[in-house]
Amino acid sequence: MDKITLQKAIDLDEKIKKLNEALESFEWEDPENSNKKYSRNPQLIIESDDGDDMREEYIIPFALSEEFIEILKAEIKKKRDQAVSEFNAL
Repeated sequence: MDKITLQKAIDLDEKIKKLNEALESFEWEDPENSNKKYSRNPQLIIESDDGDDMREEYIIPFALSEEFIEILKAEIKKKRDQAVSEFNAL
């Protein structure tokens, strides 16, 4: 394996780890049974500047938050699977 391929493998491995960490913020896996996944029941919060050097938080309603979270999870899984395929092709 040449240096360029090795660096690409290292970069992809790091990307896969970060995407898995992102998924873990939404759900966790039973350590004794990897087929069991549990939701962390996350709720999205939008944080923005209020104009006075302070931060203001807006809590997204739970029903809407659940929809956004499903979209985010699907996209993260898609990107992770692409990175894994790319890694395995090296």
